[in-house]
Formats: sequence, C-alpha cells, structure tokens
Amino acid sequence: MSTIETPFFGLDFPGYVDPRVPYWHLGMHMNMDITRFLVEGREQQYLRHFFRDFAYNPQAMPEEEVALYVMQMKQPGNLRANLNHYGYIPQMAEQTAELAKEKLKVPMLAWGGSHSFGSHCFDSAKAISVNASGGVIEECGHWVFEEKTQFISEELQAFWKRAGRGQA
Repeated sequence: MSTIETPFFGLDFPGYVDPRVPYWHLGMHMNMDITRFLVEGREQQYLRHFFRDFAYNPQAMPEEEVALYVMQMKQPGNLRANLNHYGYIPQMAEQTAELAKEKLKVPMLAWGGSHSFGSHCFDSAKAISVNASGGVIEECGHWVFEEKTQFISEELQAFWKRAGRGQA
C-alpha cells in the first residue's frame, strides 16, 4: 500500500494532530453546500489558490493545467462530487480508528511534502503498519507528483518492486 500526501483522520498516537485542526479547508469543505455556494462562479480563483499556495514551487502546476481543472470543476455536478470526499471525513475518521486497532501487516509506503503534511503521513503509517517506509520530501508542497516527479516515481517503483518480492 502506498500513500502520498494523504492525511490520516481518526488516529491516536503521541504527537498525532488531526489534519482538520491545521488545515482550515478540510472543515470548510466538509460543509459541502456552503462551500459550493461560496466557490461556484469563482472556481478559477479558488483552484489557483490551492495550486499556488499549497505548493513549495508555485510554478509546478502550469497555468494550462490549472485551466483544465477549472474547466472540469465548472461542469454540472463536478464541484459537489469533488466535495463529497471531504464530506466523508467524519466517517473516514471513525473507520480508520476502528481499523487501526490492529496494525496492518502489508508493507506501507508514505511520503509527505515538507511544506504540506510533512511527517504526518509517515508518522501515521508507522502507527498503523508493522512495515512502514517513506518520510518527508524536502522542498515539496502538496503537489508531489508535479513538484518531485522523478523522486516519487523512483520511490514508488522501488517500493512496488520490493513488495512484489515480499521485501518492502
């Protein structure tokens, strides 16, 4: 199992901070109808904020790719569908808390960007898996695949290769 820049909800270990505390948008997005009301018609400004401000390198996401995301989000029903992920956070936290009572036996790879979730991803992976690897990617924000493409591709390939041999 691999997870890149993924927040973990519902865990309980020393030093754990629920991601809803430091990341304002998670709580806001959980209120899907209010968020939709505030964002509709402003999709470009809203998405640009996330692609620029949640990056270590604000230019990592080219303007033409931002425009594609904006075009998709403006399609009927897409904004609401995107917010459904956030609306599910309370249930996700409950399920994760229940599942984490016994550590996972499968290998787990977890990376977080130094200027985003940082050690949260790897620390959470260590708390829920007997075989966790990964860490913090320096000079990287939330958009790992855009900011550190080569690094994360190599890490994933090596992990899957080790996992295929039962050595991850």
